[in-house]
Amino acid sequence: MKCAIDDLIDLIHRMLQSLINLNDKGVPPVVSNPGSVESGELPAEEKKKLLTRFHSRTPPAISIKTYLARLTRFNNFTQATLLTTIYYIDLLSHNYQPYFTLNSWTVHRFLLVATMLAQKSLEDFFYTNDHYAKVGGVALTELNCLELDFLTRVNWKLVPAKQMDDHTTSIRYSKQVLDLYYEQLIGLMGASVSEHNNVVYKLAGAEHI
Repeated sequence: MKCAIDDLIDLIHRMLQSLINLNDKGVPPVVSNPGSVESGELPAEEKKKLLTRFHSRTPPAISIKTYLARLTRFNNFTQATLLTTIYYIDLLSHNYQPYFTLNSWTVHRFLLVATMLAQKSLEDFFYTNDHYAKVGGVALTELNCLELDFLTRVNWKLVPAKQMDDHTTSIRYSKQVLDLYYEQLIGLMGASVSEHNNVVYKLAGAEHI
C-alpha cells in the first residue's frame, strides 16, 4: 500500500465523518439530552445498556481529523495501525450490538483505544498506557477500563484475520485483509484531497475527551 500517512488520515477522517453524520440522527435522548423527559422516563437498566464506556458526556470540541492526526504524530502510528482501526469498527460493532455505534459521543474514545491496541498488536515498539492517556486526553484509569472492555468485546482477537471456507479465521492473511480495507476506503471516499498539504498538530496536551 502506497499512501502517505497524512493522506490516509484524511481518508479515514472523511469516512468516519460520513458515518457519524448518519448515526448522529439516531442517537437516543439519554445520550444527546440526558436531562430530557424522555431520558428521565427510561428505566435505569436500559440507560446502562445504551451508555457504553465509549460515550462522552458531550461531543468533544476537537475534530476527528485533528484528534487522529495528534494521536498519529505523538504515538508514531504506521499506515497498518490506522487501517486496523477501520477493521476494528466492523469487529467491535459486530460484538457490541445493538448498543454500540460510532457517533459524535463515541468516536474519540474509540479512536484512542483502537489505535493503541492496533499498535500493540502489530508493532514491536509501543508506548505505556500512561503515555497514550496523556496524548489522548483521558485519565489513565479510564483508558485502562476502555482497553479491557474493548479486549473483552472482541475476545482478545486484535490481529486482522481472514474468514476461511471452513468458518475458521486465519491471521496469515492479515496484510491481504488490510489491503482490502484500503481498497474499499478508496472506493468509498475517492482519492485524498489533502495531498501535499501540511497537517497542523497541537503541541500542547489534548483537551479532555
